[in-house]
Amino acid sequence: ENITLFKPNRKEVERAMGVKFDLQLDSQNTKSVVHKLRERLGCKHLLLTLGEQGMLLCDSDSESIIPTNAREIYDTTGAGDSVIAVVTIALATGAIAKDAAIIGNIAAGIEVSKFGTIPVTHNELLTAVKLSSPANE
Repeated sequence: ENITLFKPNRKEVERAMGVKFDLQLDSQNTKSVVHKLRERLGCKHLLLTLGEQGMLLCDSDSESIIPTNAREIYDTTGAGDSVIAVVTIALATGAIAKDAAIIGNIAAGIEVSKFGTIPVTHNELLTAVKLSSPANE
């Protein structure tokens, strides 16, 4: 496992695996496909982004569903790039993969609420993370 994390989207996984499936996050088919791809790639974690369905994080022995943050979607351009950038920073600073994915998901939610490829700022992300923390629910 020389790769820490690989982040494809649904269409990329379908193309790479030669499958077309209606993704139900808790189905055995979905789990089988993502585990096979993770093994084929030799990566520690596979983070499958699913648009409005959120994300599916897979490692060698488990899967975690990360629901999307409910927000108004204006433009999905740059959302995947925001996810991978934020997840990479979070992992590089010591976050566990699930927490990194949750923060990346929050960044994607901010990005899709903007028109075009407008960067997610540190303050926007920090505020959104604070608002989504369990202490604020």
